[in-house]
Amino acid sequence: MEDVLNSNAAANVYGKMDESGKWHALFGPKDRKLSPSALSNEEPITYDVYIDSLHCEPPGMQDLPKKERSAVWKGVTDQRKAATQKFTFPGEVKSTLRLWRSNGGASPHRLTLSSITDLKDVLLEWQQFVQGEHACKPRGPFLQRLRESRTTPLTGCMYRDRERLFFCRGPCVSAYTLESTVLSEVHGASADVIRKELSRMPGFNTVHATSFATLDNDLEQYFAGSGHVGGVVDFYPSWAQAAERRIGGKVFPISTEDDRFHVFFDDNIALGDEHSIVDVRDAKTGESVLGVAREEPFCVPVNAYRAITDENYFVEALAHCLELQCALPKK
Repeated sequence: MEDVLNSNAAANVYGKMDESGKWHALFGPKDRKLSPSALSNEEPITYDVYIDSLHCEPPGMQDLPKKERSAVWKGVTDQRKAATQKFTFPGEVKSTLRLWRSNGGASPHRLTLSSITDLKDVLLEWQQFVQGEHACKPRGPFLQRLRESRTTPLTGCMYRDRERLFFCRGPCVSAYTLESTVLSEVHGASADVIRKELSRMPGFNTVHATSFATLDNDLEQYFAGSGHVGGVVDFYPSWAQAAERRIGGKVFPISTEDDRFHVFFDDNIALGDEHSIVDVRDAKTGESVLGVAREEPFCVPVNAYRAITDENYFVEALAHCLELQCALPKK
């Protein structure tokens, strides 16, 4: 709970750096409408942005072997976590928390953490929602159609080693759970060796190599067998070893050539930035889709504070993406 509250507050309290490089809190999320020029000569930044810039990828990290890259990046994330736990510099903690709470910041008695830990739990909650058994008590004609055509959701996991992708059908947990040195530490392992390792996954069905240009078709064909309801788990080490760049992130193929909508929600999305967890790709060519204007119709950088305090947050974010996608020219 403490980590959730710390990261939530750090992402929503704005401040500026003094001449010595220390960050000082200025205002919370509800006061963001105040003119930055009235508070600082520079655009205020959130505390988490400040910490990420302070503790970042060291030079030469990408030249190291996988195992050493993982160790280096763990050190960076540990530093970020420790800094976020402190939240700000000595002497300012009380004023910062006051800003957070006066702006409606979520406190422990206002939060109920879900026990969802993996894809299996997510899909179970989805099925409860469709069946009308969820605490939200959903209802309506669309849900009724879903109930009538309900099939068991399909699952799978991805393995990524930079440009190499493998799609494993069946598992509902990450390949990271294998704790395989081949997958997490060996660079350039053969396709046969990778497939052999992935075949040890619980719930394994099949595995095959795919690519940025074929992944969309692979996913479309597979999930057609469950009414297009299901999920795929990513391989976190590839993102960590890339210092949280999109070259190791979750591959998200998009297309404007048909009537499908594509929307990705994640709190680690950074539109137009290489340091983002989602690697947006053209579904046909496999080319990278990079840039705020190009990504905004398809990606939602989730803000936890707003998601907690605004019950319409996700609906409005989805509507915004669909509106933008409808306005895009068809190729």
